[in-house]
Amino acid sequence: MNGPRGSIPMLERRASKRLSINQPALLRFRDIRGVHPCVVRNLSEEGACLSSPVRIFADELDLSVDGFKSTLRCQVVWRDEHLYGVKFQRGKHTCVPL
Repeated sequence: MNGPRGSIPMLERRASKRLSINQPALLRFRDIRGVHPCVVRNLSEEGACLSSPVRIFADELDLSVDGFKSTLRCQVVWRDEHLYGVKFQRGKHTCVPL
């Protein structure tokens, strides 16, 4: 498998299989006004890969694919330019993951 930029081969370390979905979504950050666009690139039961034109500096965020009728609380676990790996925080959401 290739790395996020496609140039460095990486060993697959994920415990669960990911599904490519490329779903538009919105992000909300604690203590920052407004919402920010992103795309959910792939998804598993435990987390997702997001791409965003906005730099994500926060360690936690709320993710929604339905205009914030429901949200998933996420912890950012890795960053690579405009790609971000997030882990879903169990018990801190108002819907089933996407």
